[in-house]
Amino acid sequence: MKEVRAHNITIDSDYKWPFGGFKFLLFLSFLFSLAIVLSLPFKKISDHVLASTLHSSAKCNLSYNDYNFSVFLPKINFDKVSVPAGCVSKNQQTLPLEKLSLGFGGINFSPLGVVANLGLKMNTTEFTVKASSNSKDHVIKIDDQKIDLPTLTVLLKKLADFDLSLEGMAKVNLDAQIKKNKLKAFNLDIESKNFLLPQQSIMGFAIPDMDLQRLKVKAQGKDSKILVEELNLGDDDSSPLYLMAKGEILANYSSFSNSNMDLELDLFIGEEVKDEFAMADMLLGQFKNSKGEYKLKLDGRLSSPKTSKR
Repeated sequence: MKEVRAHNITIDSDYKWPFGGFKFLLFLSFLFSLAIVLSLPFKKISDHVLASTLHSSAKCNLSYNDYNFSVFLPKINFDKVSVPAGCVSKNQQTLPLEKLSLGFGGINFSPLGVVANLGLKMNTTEFTVKASSNSKDHVIKIDDQKIDLPTLTVLLKKLADFDLSLEGMAKVNLDAQIKKNKLKAFNLDIESKNFLLPQQSIMGFAIPDMDLQRLKVKAQGKDSKILVEELNLGDDDSSPLYLMAKGEILANYSSFSNSNMDLELDLFIGEEVKDEFAMADMLLGQFKNSKGEYKLKLDGRLSSPKTSKR
């Protein structure tokens, strides 16, 4: 299996303003106050700022219902924001946000540009994203944000056609680099301790409701190559199902289910869900060891995987 290495993406936190942070805030506050006095066209300005922050194209016109702003600590708050398809990435669907706030987060040196603090609310979850961009490079960073998994799956569905139902709360860390509306590199870490897998079909298997508690996803990627360092569902001692996978995925971001994979898989099915997985035992029985564990390889498309011995 080939090794995939991704560049670490960082937004500098030790940036320095040329004439001091406090003076800079006062200067920016003065600009906002001056804009009020002169009655500048705020909708056009805010559209431009938002479009630049999210790296939308010239044809990407963001819409919102209403806004308000803070003068002393400059921040604009928007209600009912709609990010049109293709603004964030080439295959992104229309992305609705209950609320979005835009604040100044300093200067970033790699890539060189302004850092924006984006406060987003989707469904019932609020979280903060740092974004920095220039004409070529665009960086998105999420640090230790608690996000409910239904919201996260909706977001992934909108961005990369990732169709999977998850429930619970998770801590999310993400560094992502985008060039010309295409994901170029990323580092992702997701962890949950109250993970519930709802009833659904995954890779052709009918999955019942399962309270697995533990979810851990650690991956990094460059262009379309994704290295899955750890994909862990459940606890090997107490969960109705335990799964551990690692390997590579050649991603198709326009239709993620059609991505190709080369994964090593460890699977254990507990007695409480054994009947629901009777078909799985028939199909995977040849990979079962004396301890009742399934050890196999998965390759082919995510939507139609092929199995083989390790």
